[in-house]
Amino acid sequence: MIYTLATETDLLEETTNRTNFILEYIDSLNWQEIAITAIIIAIQLAIALIIFFIVKWIGTTLINRGFMRARFVKTTSTSRTKTLKRLTLHVFNGILYFLLIFTILELLGIPVGSLLAGAGVIGLALSLGAQDFVSDIVNGFVILAEKQVDIGDTVVINDIWGDVIDTNLKTTIVKTFDGAYHYIPNRKIDIISNRSRGSMRALVILRLYANTDFKKVKEVIKNVTKDKMVDYPNIEGEPNIIIEPNENGQVTLKVPLFTRPGEEYDTQIDFYEAYLTALNEAGIALPSNTLDIQKQN
Repeated sequence: MIYTLATETDLLEETTNRTNFILEYIDSLNWQEIAITAIIIAIQLAIALIIFFIVKWIGTTLINRGFMRARFVKTTSTSRTKTLKRLTLHVFNGILYFLLIFTILELLGIPVGSLLAGAGVIGLALSLGAQDFVSDIVNGFVILAEKQVDIGDTVVINDIWGDVIDTNLKTTIVKTFDGAYHYIPNRKIDIISNRSRGSMRALVILRLYANTDFKKVKEVIKNVTKDKMVDYPNIEGEPNIIIEPNENGQVTLKVPLFTRPGEEYDTQIDFYEAYLTALNEAGIALPSNTLDIQKQN
């Protein structure tokens, strides 16, 4: 029991001494100087933020106006201009935010030089782990430099078919036709099929019997094509009518139409319906299936 009281007394005395030390330390602080220093730092931070937003606004405005007035815009596609502008804004904002963080750390009295030196050591240690990042940057630079894709292009990348929403040095974002967004690291891109460069083919395919009057069929197809091309001025030249033999006693009629990128599907459906209607009206019999079904005895 005596041992317990002694222990409790020592503990109480030690706690009292620590409390007194903290109170003495607090009393020794120059609160007026601390308040003045805090106010000065707050003012400096506020000025830094104001300068940051002003520079950001001025820089963004100049970049946007520069791309609107630049001479090369007249000879460059809209999607290419949009891609270059987006990339320039990304780089500008990245540099600006880095300078802002650097300034804030300096104002708070944090040794930025030591941090940068430590970051160099850490970067060296993590260099092997950063290979994928470097590969993304290098491949992204090649993609942009060679103008392989631009924002708004319809592409096929790694079996992903959709429209390019954004492309930068790190990632290419593709929105598929079902609305899903695919974020593709540039290092994963091996082959890009760009369906927005040059004319695209709308291939109309019809089935015919082998004993069909092909001369009459070609005449109907040419007349329909001539009438429909008024609504599709972007179709290039007169399409060729190709007739190929098929199995089961039928033939395949193909009409390739070359039109502007993005219009090939609507063109294909519209012309298919028009050809089918005209052939039926001309009394040309069309097979109801592509299989030659034999009756069983």
